Amino acid sequence: MGYSTANLLAAILSLALISHGAPADPVLTATAPGISVADFQTSLLGLGYDPGPVTGRMDPQTLMAAASFATQYGLSSKHSIVIQAQQRFQQTTSSPATWNAALALNTQVWLKRWHLYSGPLSGRMNAATKKALAVFSAKIGASTKHFTGADLRTMMHLETIRLAYDNHWRYHAQPGDSLSQIALSIGVSLSRLEALNPEHNGVLWVNQVVKWYGSPPPITTSSTKATTPSEPPAASPTSASISTGALSNIRPVAALVILNPSVTQVEDLIRAQEEAGKPIPTPDISMTGQWALLHAPLVKTLSHLGDEVDVSGYSGTSLASLPQSAVTQELTWASQAFRDVLGTVPGFLIGAFTPSSKVIATTTAKGFIPMSPSVVLTKSSPSLSHVLTTHPQGIVVVTGAAIPKNFTALFEKLGASHFIFINLGQIWAQQ
Repeated sequence: MGYSTANLLAAILSLALISHGAPADPVLTATAPGISVADFQTSLLGLGYDPGPVTGRMDPQTLMAAASFATQYGLSSKHSIVIQAQQRFQQTTSSPATWNAALALNTQVWLKRWHLYSGPLSGRMNAATKKALAVFSAKIGASTKHFTGADLRTMMHLETIRLAYDNHWRYHAQPGDSLSQIALSIGVSLSRLEALNPEHNGVLWVNQVVKWYGSPPPITTSSTKATTPSEPPAASPTSASISTGALSNIRPVAALVILNPSVTQVEDLIRAQEEAGKPIPTPDISMTGQWALLHAPLVKTLSHLGDEVDVSGYSGTSLASLPQSAVTQELTWASQAFRDVLGTVPGFLIGAFTPSSKVIATTTAKGFIPMSPSVVLTKSSPSLSHVLTTHPQGIVVVTGAAIPKNFTALFEKLGASHFIFINLGQIWAQQ
């Protein structure tokens, strides 16, 4: 996403300066327990920061989010930054309508893993996401019809449990845990979990180690002691991934971002998509807020066809060349423009440059997820189809003369190579 070594060092320095005098926290180290890091990442996410995908790994983006939290709230001399973030998150009451792109995108990823959502990974709060949230609330037995802050905390907690399951981390039951909710999060039947955890008749006790691998213990009599399920084998399979990573070994996959196209180019793209067979090739289109306002019908058609609409700014001036205050103004105007056209704001910001730490901080503060291109093409040579098929899982940005003059021909050529288009949301989810 553009987090360089310089960004990482800046985040570490910021945390060191701001947290001077506050208790140290082992979670902010490379050797921190994965489940503790995941808890911290979800707290930051719920508070409106962007730690990236929740992975349980302390990485540059998590440190940048932690530095932003510390800068905004300051730090207490009594509690570590992790405890303070968790305490503030427990008090949040935000509704899905107020979520930023990072939280909406993570939510879509989790709901898709749990087979509750089948829409795009867009970072936009769409009707399909709202419906999936309602189904999730019903499955966890929520008492209200509206998705609440408590539901959000439960969802994030269950994602942390899923990470523990996938990574074979030891997990101790927390207050409020139930085998039925854990079964939902890890994709294992409730009856199997009950068989693996028979100690208290299906009720989890706080701090009890939850068993989810191995064979269920045999049926016992009063004279036979139940055996303990075996430890997970070294190569136990993980739950199915929503990513297309497995396909990259078989079929070429990459994201194509068409940056600041003309009206004629967009019309040609729409015509080629409408004539194409299923599945429809769906690149990302990154445009300015000003262009979206001037050509609202085209933007709506792109969204209807399934293309992901991204943001490059508002006026067309590269954000890399602007001071921080101007970047803030550009993104403020762009947000309003897309909200007027689409009723929602795109989740991703991408241009023809790798975002600096200042652009990343400003972009994240405005609710966008900044992405960095793997390759930027500005001329018709080399061949776009060749670049796409030789950069698996990459982000190929085309602008100016590099934008195809004939999308139908491009789609046919890529189809012959069995190429699969993925969007920025899928790339982001795999990072």
